[in-house]
Amino acid sequence: MAGITSKGIYGLSAMYELSLSNGKPMQIKTVAKLANVPQNYLEQLLPLLKKAGLLTSFRGANGGYKLAKNAKEITVLEIIEILEGDFCLSLAQDNHDILNIFWKERRNKIDALFQISLYELQSYRQNFTYTI
Repeated sequence: MAGITSKGIYGLSAMYELSLSNGKPMQIKTVAKLANVPQNYLEQLLPLLKKAGLLTSFRGANGGYKLAKNAKEITVLEIIEILEGDFCLSLAQDNHDILNIFWKERRNKIDALFQISLYELQSYRQNFTYTI
């Protein structure tokens, strides 16, 4: 089973920041700063998320990226799988019927764990304490 790489982590961070923008387009440099992600990395990731239908982009002085769907409709699992591929693909098939049941159960648990929406991630803000 493959893990989640910086590609998935950075992409999720960017999508979370975009979910907080109240539907206003954000320039890549702003997203990069807020998400604490290298800008050149985002320049590669955001087009992938746009191609998958999660983002739209706008040109011009007030251009940038924004969510193509409501934050309640975009899950962490969806973002990770767009950027990483099916990260449980290796759990798909085994040559043993009993183990296939085991792998399917693991996959279902992993899917359930990551079925949280971008909107629901905002609830974690209450657990965050700011330090000055």
